[in-house]
Amino acid sequence: MQRHKLNTRVVIAASNLLYQSGIQSLIKHIGVQPEYIILKSIQNNELTAHTNAEYLILDQKLLTKPRNRHFKQIISQFKGEILVIGSDKTSPEFHSHILLPMDSKNTIVEKIQNFFTLQNIKDKTENEWILSTREIDVLQKVAKGLSNKEISEQLFISINTVITHRKNITEKLGIKTISGLTVYALMNNLINPEEITA
Repeated sequence: MQRHKLNTRVVIAASNLLYQSGIQSLIKHIGVQPEYIILKSIQNNELTAHTNAEYLILDQKLLTKPRNRHFKQIISQFKGEILVIGSDKTSPEFHSHILLPMDSKNTIVEKIQNFFTLQNIKDKTENEWILSTREIDVLQKVAKGLSNKEISEQLFISINTVITHRKNITEKLGIKTISGLTVYALMNNLINPEEITA
């Protein structure tokens, strides 16, 4: 199943309110609308109750020393994707997804987009689309920058049908913005970058 649905669960483990609200703002910016679980600590097995969530965004400062051992415990408990906010990328134990303090805004947005589409790419190999064939057709046209009228003409369907398909796509994926849908289409190889109109 695809992961950008309205019931996607994201655990944000960060004691810093700025991290919590900033990460939520960046996730919203890329068009994902998940259910958030906020943890201010990961001591005393706080994470255990939320191991069925799809994504974990973890402030590295919450890890106890030795950090590598604590992180291994988290990996063994949490089966979803993990994104670390921190500066320690010297250890091979740390997950490949890491936001660094020196990253530019564009780099951070790109890393978050990649983080949220990784599971979609894995799922696609199982050919388990939650979108119908016609919804994929409409999504491709939306991502290419076509208007409802142009999509209607190219697919030989009414504008009302296009609007209905777009509503269904948004509900199924939990992505409300055209830019978010475009990123989704790109990351799932539904369109090529050169097909996007400026």
